[in-house]
Amino acid sequence: MAAALLGQVLAYALHTQRLLRCSVPCSGPARRWFCQEPRPPSAPKPPARAFIRFYVDQAVTMKKQNPGIRVSEMAKKVAHTWRNLPVSEKQAYKAAEEMDMQVYKEQLALYKAQLTPSQKAALMEERIKKKASRELKRKKKPKKPYNSFNFFMAERFQEAKGTSAPAKIKWLGDEWQNLSSSEKQNYVQLAEDDKIRYANEMKLWKEQMIEAGREDLLSSEKRFRMLRNKGTKPVKVSEVKTVMTSKTAKASSSPEVLAKVVKTKKSEE
Repeated sequence: MAAALLGQVLAYALHTQRLLRCSVPCSGPARRWFCQEPRPPSAPKPPARAFIRFYVDQAVTMKKQNPGIRVSEMAKKVAHTWRNLPVSEKQAYKAAEEMDMQVYKEQLALYKAQLTPSQKAALMEERIKKKASRELKRKKKPKKPYNSFNFFMAERFQEAKGTSAPAKIKWLGDEWQNLSSSEKQNYVQLAEDDKIRYANEMKLWKEQMIEAGREDLLSSEKRFRMLRNKGTKPVKVSEVKTVMTSKTAKASSSPEVLAKVVKTKKSEE
């Protein structure tokens, strides 16, 4: 009985709140409670393209035939099969895509019709931020400087022990820890030079963005950096092996790329 009464009270309170939101002016202290605009509902998602549908079908079959197949290998095989697939067989997947696309367009029209002006403005602002982020990446922003271990790893990666990249990086991490300060000095100097290179290139890049009237990219870059750094802790030297396993294995800091950097710097010297 008590639970039922509590439910009725809560329902009435929520109903009253909705009514007040429609009648109370959005100013002063009342704004915080009565005038908060609800978040826009999730937009309908566009349908999968014809190739993605084909990929899903093929992936199920391939995984059954070869449970240990890698995703990259499977993607290559499916892409090759799709390229050589007869037009008549591709048409079935394209027809399914077109049918779902028509339904998607109808759902999208209904979705846009129910949005309030403030929700439309919020969505527009979100799209602008995403566009600025994409443009920031396309503007060839200078690559961040490599640290001393990065240069050491690039120079010694080919001779490192291990059958996989993570194993090699772990071995190099152990070797790095055993180096003396004097043995590390050359790599430390390379890292310091790379910091100067990065600072100079960033200064030039920012000047170019300002000249192009794209100060918004600079503000976006600053916001993203602050969000990324928020709550993070400095990495200890003893944790370098773990950090390198997760970060230096990425394409932007791959041993091959770093090896080219080391080779270039040595030729300059």
